[in-house]
Amino acid sequence: MGADLQLTGLASGFDWAPVVDQLIELERIPQKRLESEKQDNEEKMSDLTLLKSQLDTLNSAGKALQNDDLFKARKITYDADSLNGLSASAEAGALTGEFIVSVFSKGTRTEMSSKNRVPDGLGAGLSTSSALKDLPLQTPITKGTYTIAGKTLSIDSLDITLAEVMVSINAVVSGVAGVNPEGDGSGITFELSADNNRIIVDGGEQSSSSALTNVPILGSPTDTSNFLQSLKLLNRQTATRHANLESGS
Repeated sequence: MGADLQLTGLASGFDWAPVVDQLIELERIPQKRLESEKQDNEEKMSDLTLLKSQLDTLNSAGKALQNDDLFKARKITYDADSLNGLSASAEAGALTGEFIVSVFSKGTRTEMSSKNRVPDGLGAGLSTSSALKDLPLQTPITKGTYTIAGKTLSIDSLDITLAEVMVSINAVVSGVAGVNPEGDGSGITFELSADNNRIIVDGGEQSSSSALTNVPILGSPTDTSNFLQSLKLLNRQTATRHANLESGS
């Protein structure tokens, strides 16, 4: 079938279709005007939004310029030797100049925690019957090796008691109790003092003088256990004790 063919004005001799189209276009003029005005208004709104954003930025920058600290700010610079482990800061208005800081020693980080606390734990006295892992120490003992007067001993388990460790240190070898590096019959032994709740290291030296000549050497750079450090034996104080010795003994 072919397309419908419509001819207007055959009977009257007047082609009315173009007139109708023009009338419709005239009716749409207000609609097109509103659409054009809408587009113009949307463009103006976009421009106003951009302008507002720029004004807000300008306002913030203006407030920053009113801050007195802006013109009193200070900058820290370091020389090449100060970059390792040294930091500094300066508040606004701080005194300007060049300063030299002398560092004589560096501290080490220490952590104190109560996460491993047990009843009568931290702050309680030492007990030789307690396992190493249960001793009320600030720093828990670790497994590994430790050195007494050049002799290497080891802690393979933290379930053993302090008494068992002291037995291994105070073991009698060739008739001498304790570690005997000099082979002179005076062994180094450990004992727990109930009076001041600390481990006493007895060097076995016997002398009528109060001066000690053979202070026991504890620890080694190759130690892998912190046993001596945890018991505060590396930063120790020396002292003499009175003993009743019979003549010829």
